Amino acid sequence: MKCFAVCRRPLLKTSHLFAAFLFILLQSCMEDKGKNIPDVSHISVSLNVERFDQALFSLDTNAIASGMNDLNSKYPAFTKLYFENVMGVPVGKLTEAQFQEAVKGLISHPGIRAIYDTCQIVYGNLEAEKAALQEAFQFYKYYFPEQAVPTIYTFISEYTYAAFVADDNILAMGLDFGLGADYPHYNPQFFPRYIRRSMDKDHMPKLVLDALVDDMVGNQNGNRLLDMMIHNGKKLYILAALLPRTPDSIKLSYTPAQVEWCENNEAQRFVVFHRNERHPQAGRLQPQFTGYAARSTRTHSKLDRLANC
Repeated sequence: MKCFAVCRRPLLKTSHLFAAFLFILLQSCMEDKGKNIPDVSHISVSLNVERFDQALFSLDTNAIASGMNDLNSKYPAFTKLYFENVMGVPVGKLTEAQFQEAVKGLISHPGIRAIYDTCQIVYGNLEAEKAALQEAFQFYKYYFPEQAVPTIYTFISEYTYAAFVADDNILAMGLDFGLGADYPHYNPQFFPRYIRRSMDKDHMPKLVLDALVDDMVGNQNGNRLLDMMIHNGKKLYILAALLPRTPDSIKLSYTPAQVEWCENNEAQRFVVFHRNERHPQAGRLQPQFTGYAARSTRTHSKLDRLANC
């Protein structure tokens, strides 16, 4: 296994001021956006979305052994990854019988079963998400023609992992992170309103691509505010290239009103940053401007086809 790169939902709020500055950077890179969207209709992409969640939770609890054999045969890499790394089942330390009981307990647990049932109501079919991701990967092949299109696996993790990349061919989509802002079982202690408002179907393709882009850009270099601005600016720039028709409010997880505020208050934000340059620790990463940022365990440079910002 090459890597287990994870994109989790943040538990700490990213400052609106910091994110707004990144928005300015993105806007400057994507000037006249919408006018020069490349035609990718000729690019053929075979996007494979595997409903691992349905395959797992449809197992017959009276025939777990044969069901797990079928699951392992169909999804050999992802099955092991899911149980060991996502759900924390110590597969290597359990006997076959113990592991089968653990699986049976997992898919029979009332709380987890309720999450799965809700996911089937919201994501019974993924036609809208598939269409959005299909076009996104056409743009992906346009900018990065040498890169393979990964297989997307759907899963639930009891609100632990939103999306992740593993190896070169696995891109995993956590359906339980897109059940809607008013879903009653999102604990507000971990998912405050500003996060919950983007945990819905409209944001799901962006959420999945966040993990892919995070893996592409790799680890942040340096610990200064400028380093974080450049690092996150690259990610926003690539995301905008893959989702050129998606509103900025979704790409930034802002409300439309907040995006408008950012556009109307550009000068004031620069004044604040200029003021903080005089701070004795101005060269370091200031916590009031930063929040949680997921990182990949791989470092790549795949930006050659995109214009330098």
